[in-house]
Amino acid sequence: MEKPQFEEEDFKMLMLFYAGIPDRTIAFLMDMSFASVRTRKTRYKERLLRPDIVNGHYFVQELASSRQ
Repeated sequence: MEKPQFEEEDFKMLMLFYAGIPDRTIAFLMDMSFASVRTRKTRYKERLLRPDIVNGHYFVQELASSRQ
């Protein structure tokens, strides 16, 4: 199973999520719709829960606890 690949924009968004920035603010900063940000957040959670990702559950838990 191949590990998920993240691009620079993915890292930027994840950094903003983990910093506790609200999703609506992230949408504004990244010039995206609020729905797009929420969709990406869900997809990141799915990617991090793959069995080959070490501590993936921890990262998803932290991502889920970030502000809405």
